[in-house]
Amino acid sequence: MADENWYYAVDGESSAPVTLAALRMMLKRGELTPEDHVFRDGWEEWTAAKDVEALWAQAEDVAEPDEVEVETSDPIRTLSESISQGKFNQLD
Repeated sequence: MADENWYYAVDGESSAPVTLAALRMMLKRGELTPEDHVFRDGWEEWTAAKDVEALWAQAEDVAEPDEVEVETSDPIRTLSESISQGKFNQLD
């Protein structure tokens, strides 16, 4: 089921295909409401999100992606420190 294409409609505009996980995340974030309609490949009609059990089965368990802290360094300072510590060998 998770590999099938899902769609959602907000204010009469339908979406491009999305995953079930994406819909669950949208529900958690409030970007999709229980009253908005969803559709899955193979269905005959659009259905209110509140009536689609698959959306709610794990919606509470969907975790927000953690923010990743990226450490940046000054390459010149790093190179200078390496040279001063004898960690840099000149190639012949």
